Amino acid sequence: MRVVHGDRVLNLGFVDSTLLLSGCRDGTVRLWDTVAGKEKARPIAGPALNFVALSRDGRTLVGLDKMAAVIFVWDPQTGKEIAQLPQAGSMSWLAPSPDGTSVAFSNTIEGTVIVQEIRNGVKSPALRGHTRNLRELAWSTDGALLASESADHTVRLWDLKERACTAVIPVKGERASVTFSPDNGHLFVGDVGQILIWDVAARDSIGRLSPADRGELQARFSSLSFSPDGRLLVSAGGEGSVRVWEIASGKVLMKYLNPEKNALRTAFAPDGSRFAAGTAQGDLWVWTLPLTLKSTPATTADELWDRLASDDPSVAYASIVALDRGTPEMAESLRKRLTAPVEEAAVKAAIAKLDAEDVGERDRAERELEAMTHDPEVWKLLDQSTSESVRSRREAIAKRQRIPVAATPQTLRECRAVWVLERARAAAELEALAAGPARARLTQEAAQALKRIR
Repeated sequence: MRVVHGDRVLNLGFVDSTLLLSGCRDGTVRLWDTVAGKEKARPIAGPALNFVALSRDGRTLVGLDKMAAVIFVWDPQTGKEIAQLPQAGSMSWLAPSPDGTSVAFSNTIEGTVIVQEIRNGVKSPALRGHTRNLRELAWSTDGALLASESADHTVRLWDLKERACTAVIPVKGERASVTFSPDNGHLFVGDVGQILIWDVAARDSIGRLSPADRGELQARFSSLSFSPDGRLLVSAGGEGSVRVWEIASGKVLMKYLNPEKNALRTAFAPDGSRFAAGTAQGDLWVWTLPLTLKSTPATTADELWDRLASDDPSVAYASIVALDRGTPEMAESLRKRLTAPVEEAAVKAAIAKLDAEDVGERDRAERELEAMTHDPEVWKLLDQSTSESVRSRREAIAKRQRIPVAATPQTLRECRAVWVLERARAAAELEALAAGPARARLTQEAAQALKRIR
C-alpha cells in the first residue's frame, strides 16, 4: 500500500492485523484499510493534537494537546472519548501501557517520567534521573519496564514495580529510538549508524546491529518495530530508508530507499502479517509478509539444510517461507538433524583442549563445543570439570546462547530451522527440541516457538 496522509508522520500503530492508524504533524488522525489500500475513517474530531500514540493491544489511543496541557484518551475505532487527563506544565512524548490502562509521559522542563492510570487519574511518583528533556518512551510488552530517551545523551531503563532506574545507556547521537524485544529480554537502541542491544537481566551491552553501508550513515535510526515473534526488526532512519533486519544473523534482509523521502516511523501488525513506515513528507508505505526476494528457495532437504546456515539472510528466508506449512517428513528430518548425537570422545577431546597452553587452540576448542550445545552430554561433561579454564569457557558459551544474534553458523541454522518448524506448526518436533538442555539456544528457541503456536 502506498498512500499519503498529508503531513509529517509522527506516529503509527496497528489497531488490528489490517487496520493502520497514523497521526501527523497537522494534528489529524486517520485509520487506513491496508488490504483495500484506502482511508477508512478519521476517528478523532476533537482538538488538533501535537502527538498521538496507540497501545500495543490496539484498543487505546492517547493524544497530547500541548496548548491546553491535556492528555486525551479515545477508543481508536469508534472515536469515543474515554478520558481527559489535565496536566500542570509542559509535556512531550506519550506512551500508553501495552494493555491501555495507564499512560507514561514526560515533563519537558524537568526531564521526569510520570505514569498515570487512565480510569482513575492516579499518578505514580515521578521517575527522576535524566538531566534534560525526554524525547521518547517505550514500554516492555508485559508493562513491567519502561525505557526513556533524553537530550542528555542517555537511555534509562526503569523497573516500574521498584520505581528504580536499573540501567543508564549512553548514546552518541543527538537522539535515539528505543524498543523492547517481544520477550522483554533485550532493549534495542537506535543510535547513529547502529542499533545497540542491551541485555535487560544482565544489565550489559551485548552487541549491535550495523548495516553493511554503515560508513555512509551519519544519522540515527529514528524508529524500531519488532515482528511479534522477534525474528524481524524494522527500522526507519539512517539515511531515511526502511530496513528489515533478521535478528538471528544480525543482517539486513531488505532495504527500501526513496531518495526523495525520509522514513521516520514504523509499526508491525500484531499478527506479523505486515508492517508499515511513515515519512517526513506524509507518505505511508505498507509491506505484506512474506517478503518477495530475488533468492530462489531450496528444492531438496540437503539444500535446505545448507541454506539455513547461509551468511546471506535472503537465501535462507526464501527457503523458509517457500516451505509454507511443510510436511511431517520434512519436520521430522529437521528435528533429527538438529539433535544428531555427538561422539563422547570428541566432546572429551575438545574439553581437554580448553586447558591447552596455546590460546588459539583453546579458542578453537570452545567453538567446537559451541557447535555441540544441543547435546545434553556436552553440558554434563562441561559441568563435571573442575578446571577454572573450562568453567570460564563454559560460562562464555552459555552467555552467547542468550545473545539474539547467533554467534556461530550452527546456532544460526538452529534458529532458522526452528522458524521452519514453527511455520509448519510442527508441535511434536518443537516439543522434543524444547526438552533439550536448558542453556542451549536450540532449546530456548523451540520453547518460545512452541508457546506461540499453542
